[in-house]
Amino acid sequence: MEKKILVFDMDDTLYLRKDPYLKAYRELFACRLSLDEEELYRISRKWSEITFRQQKEGEISLEQMHVDRVILTYREMGASLSLQEALHFQERYAYYQDHITLREGMEQILAALKAHGRILGLLSNGPGDHQRKKYKALGLDAYIPESHVMISGDLGIHKPETGIFRAYEEKLLKEEKLGTEGVFYMIGDSLETDIAGAKAAGWKSIHLKNPELEEESCCRADFEAADVKALWEILKDLGCAESRNTLIY
Repeated sequence: MEKKILVFDMDDTLYLRKDPYLKAYRELFACRLSLDEEELYRISRKWSEITFRQQKEGEISLEQMHVDRVILTYREMGASLSLQEALHFQERYAYYQDHITLREGMEQILAALKAHGRILGLLSNGPGDHQRKKYKALGLDAYIPESHVMISGDLGIHKPETGIFRAYEEKLLKEEKLGTEGVFYMIGDSLETDIAGAKAAGWKSIHLKNPELEEESCCRADFEAADVKALWEILKDLGCAESRNTLIY
């Protein structure tokens, strides 16, 4: 019988990044600027991806990335922010990130999977210290052991690079003493980073669709989930939890 290893992405999979972002906007600028929140967040994701790649390539520092992504987002929305305003926004955004919560229904899924004896993992892009703070803030240590967590910033390689998936395989198979028997499932919101990377590494994949993310259809996942409830049904169909269990929310 195959041993399934369920590996979750974190950002916009286990929690929604727009929640802390929009809380910071509403606190600092909403009364003065009255911007369309959905458009603001969509543009912020574009600039976050651009500046993250620049930081990954060593073109800018982490601190500069934090400032640039704010200033460039608001500039595209027709608003001008000073350096101090951008720094203040980053400070409040970081505060709300420290108080994030799992998206509705996700804690119930993790609890049910753990109770069913499933091996759970986390594979996340981002700076190591920053992503570990989110891991703690979300209470993920109750379901995913820290030894099952891998963060790209600690390795210098990132999803969708095959190397990070191989490194994770080696880590988990050794940790769980599985030899070569494990079947890895990547569960994430991004076709480009989570799904394409998983497929290139020979993993199974479950795409938890993110309506906030605009990306070209570069590949097709083994399974598609429109929302958390659909994800739960897929996991039950795969035999990862009791079929009689239902999500209550």
